[in-house]
Amino acid sequence: MRLTSFAAIRSIQTKIALIAGVCLALTCVILIGYALFSTQSMNQYVNHEVMQLVDRQTKESLMNRAAAEANVIKAELEVGFDAARTMAHSFAVLADDKSGTSASARRAQLNAVLRHVLELNPAFNGTYSAWEPDALDGNDTAFKARKEFGSDQTGRFLPYWTRSAGGAIAVQPLVEYDSSERHPNGLVKGAWYINPSTTGKENILGPLPYIVQGKPVFLATMSVPVMIDGKFRGLAGADYNLDFVQKLSEKINASLFDGKGKVVILNDTGLVVANSANQSVIGKAATAADPHWGDSAAIVRAGKGAVQDDPNVTNIDIYAPIQFGRTDTPWSVVISEPRDVVLAAARQLDASLSGRSTASTVWQLGVGVVITALAIFLISVAARSIARPIRDCAE
Repeated sequence: MRLTSFAAIRSIQTKIALIAGVCLALTCVILIGYALFSTQSMNQYVNHEVMQLVDRQTKESLMNRAAAEANVIKAELEVGFDAARTMAHSFAVLADDKSGTSASARRAQLNAVLRHVLELNPAFNGTYSAWEPDALDGNDTAFKARKEFGSDQTGRFLPYWTRSAGGAIAVQPLVEYDSSERHPNGLVKGAWYINPSTTGKENILGPLPYIVQGKPVFLATMSVPVMIDGKFRGLAGADYNLDFVQKLSEKINASLFDGKGKVVILNDTGLVVANSANQSVIGKAATAADPHWGDSAAIVRAGKGAVQDDPNVTNIDIYAPIQFGRTDTPWSVVISEPRDVVLAAARQLDASLSGRSTASTVWQLGVGVVITALAIFLISVAARSIARPIRDCAE
C-alpha cells in the first residue's frame, strides 16, 4: 500500500513537470519562431530598402556627374557659337547696302574679322563664312578663283581660315558646301551650310572627318546664318578640333570607379564623338562602342537625361544631354559602368547586414533553448516541492 502511494505521488510529480514543461516549451517555440520570422522579414525589408536607396543614390550621383561634364563641353563649344553668332550679326550689318560700307571693301573687311577671331581663340581650329551667289557685294565674277580672298571658281565669298599644328594661319576656299553626299559615317557633307540655308537656324555638325592643312582631324562645326531683311544671305561659323572632348572623356572616366567603365560622347545621330575606352571608334555608330547601344540615337535626340539599367546587360548607362545654342540637335554624355562595380558598396552593405542578421538569429535560438531548459528544470523542482507535502503525508 505504501509503495503504491509513493508511485502515485511520483506520477503526480512527473505529470506536473511534464505538462508544465511541454506547455512552456511550446510557448517558447512559438515565441522564438515568431521572433525569428519577424526578424528575418524585417531584415529582408531593410536590406531591400537599403539596396534600393544605395542604387538610386549611386545612379543620381552618376547622373549629376554626367550633367556637370555635359555643361563643361557645352560651355567650351558655346564659345564657338558665340563667336559665330557675333560674326554673323556683324557681317549682316557690313553687307547691308544701307550700312555705307563700299562693296569693294567688304570681302577684305570680313576676311580681317575672320582671321582676327581665329587669332583671339586658340582653341578654334578654323573660322569661315559662306555666302549665296552675289549676296555679299554682287561682284562674284571679279573674284573667280581668287583663293587669297577665299573664293573658288564661282567667285562666291567662301573663305575658310585655319590654323596648322605649328600655329600658321592660312585661308582657302570652302569645299562641299552644297554637297548632299554623305561621309562614310552618314553625315551629309554640306549639312553645315545646307541646314542653316533651308531652316534659318543655327547648326552644329560633327564629328566631321577632314584634312586641315594636311592633318586628318575630326571637327565639330558651328554655323550661324546671316539674315538680311529676313532672308538668308550666308553664314559664319567656327570649327573645333574634337581632341579636347576625347581628352575630357578620358579624364572623367579615370576619376570614376578607378576607370573600370567608359565615358562616351554621342551626337544626335548616334555617332561617337569621343570614347575614353577606344578612340578608334570616333566618327562611327554607337554600336561600334557598345553592341547594346542600338537605341542610343533615339535617347540622345530626346534631349533628356536617362538611366538604362537592363539586367541582361552587364553595364548601367547614364545619359546626360548637351543642348547647343539655338539648335535642335542635342548631343549626350554617356557614363557606362559595370553593374557589379556600381553596386559593389550596396552589396557589401547587404552582406554585412545579412551577416549580422544570421548572428542575431543564432543568438536568439541559443538564448531561447537555454531559457526553455532552465524553465523546465525549475518547473521540475517546483513539482517536486509540490509533491513533497503529499509524500510526507502518505508516509
